Amino acid sequence: MTAKLYLGNDVQPGKLIGIGEAELPLDAWRPEFPRSLTIRVPLTRTALETIVDAMRDPYVSVTLDLTGAARYVHSKAEVRFQFGPSKLTIRLAQQDWISNVLEPLEWGQSFVVVIPAPQYFSAEQNKKLSQELSNAHKQFLVGNDPAVFYSSYNALQPYYSERDNLLARLFGVDDNKKGAYEDLLRAVNRLANAGRHVPSERKEQGAFAVDRLDAELIRALTTFTTTYFANRLASQQRP
Repeated sequence: MTAKLYLGNDVQPGKLIGIGEAELPLDAWRPEFPRSLTIRVPLTRTALETIVDAMRDPYVSVTLDLTGAARYVHSKAEVRFQFGPSKLTIRLAQQDWISNVLEPLEWGQSFVVVIPAPQYFSAEQNKKLSQELSNAHKQFLVGNDPAVFYSSYNALQPYYSERDNLLARLFGVDDNKKGAYEDLLRAVNRLANAGRHVPSERKEQGAFAVDRLDAELIRALTTFTTTYFANRLASQQRP
């Protein structure tokens, strides 16, 4: 049996992303064999990138087109027959794709940054900050660029909303340094806010359309900005 995998809900030549075969050849089937078969469809890097580009929503659809031939052997006769095409549409969940495919393959130029949880914020704020930074990274892996901006903006808010008191605590009477870092926070926050596209049920949209390079920039700026301030706060809390 031959299996052809297409991106989307229809069988279209331009959407073909992989071809595979049944693990158990149908011409060897007997009544005592399991009736379910495992179909393996190898995917190239180009095919993986195509799926990532298409995964802008929580789910992406792929269509499996099956064709083949089989024979049924009985004590008195042998019956041969053809079948297909038979179409099966599958919805891939974004989170399942991240957990089961992208993360095991170490997809993308990713890195791990350890950010201390400073005592300046509440435990609830620190938890939300961690979740938003993690989500920005995951959304970047699946190519959901607007969501990268949305989570990056949310991750910045504990620092941005407390910037006056925060900067005074970190830099004291050094107005030049306080002013420089306030400019940094304002600039990164403004970029994140302008590019964020709030989930559709809220109806709010960003000031401009974002692409892959925009998402890469805001993720990096947010990660390193929050890391810097967290480390600064942690250094003050050490004896």
